Amino acid sequence: SQLKSLKPVDIPYPQNPFILSVGRIDPAAKRLPEAVKLVSAMRELSNKPWELHIMGGMNASTQSSGKAFLSEVESLRWVQYHGHVDDAVLAEWYRHTDAVVFLSDNEGFGFPIAEAACFNRWAIVSHKNIASSEAGSDALITVDADYPKEAANTVINQLQQGEPPNISLPSWQDAAVAYTQEISKL
Repeated sequence: SQLKSLKPVDIPYPQNPFILSVGRIDPAAKRLPEAVKLVSAMRELSNKPWELHIMGGMNASTQSSGKAFLSEVESLRWVQYHGHVDDAVLAEWYRHTDAVVFLSDNEGFGFPIAEAACFNRWAIVSHKNIASSEAGSDALITVDADYPKEAANTVINQLQQGEPPNISLPSWQDAAVAYTQEISKL
């Protein structure tokens, strides 16, 4: 990822451990409500003040549902929406997060997963998203987002083991071919 080579910049660093969500604000496709439930369960099970930081813009087709979702979580002080950020700022968030959450079942090209792996960060992914393995290799924590407490337990246990192994990701071209092959199986 070209993000990794960007120079560090100052961001409003959270004082608590946090999970990062990156991508357009599409609550249904990105399963953002499930990400909130996952982090809520992590807070409950670990007795730690986990936070969820959400980065991404909205497009016309998801603006209504995106705004409704953000309105629903506005009262949760541990959920922060940062909107669209530039690449240098995004890279800094990747450098400092404990993990990236990408619970989409079957959409997206997995850029947040691959970027998390490039920064040696775990990616929390849906067990239904088979293509995520191509983007994240061995840096994945696979969960069933429909069961937030079990998912939270899995995530907490894996995070306690430390950082993911340093991995060598395939080229973007090889990843795109593998991703296309996985999608064609659906």
